[in-house]
Amino acid sequence: MGSESQAPKLPVLDFTKGNLKPGTESWLSACKNVRKALEEYGCFIVEYDKFPSDHRSAVFSAMEELFDLATETK
Repeated sequence: MGSESQAPKLPVLDFTKGNLKPGTESWLSACKNVRKALEEYGCFIVEYDKFPSDHRSAVFSAMEELFDLATETK
């Protein structure tokens, strides 16, 4: 009965805090965190509660179209 390996926990980046305008300290910090997450994990989870619902619907609609493509096209 060997030890079971657990999958690494994905980093969670909170974009709801701070002034995320290009050039600000919080922007530079967010950029650094995104880069680190991508280099170490290849992905990350974003917390952001200010995303308009119509944009969210458009993103999910586009994702459905993407996943409906033939494997060769993807």
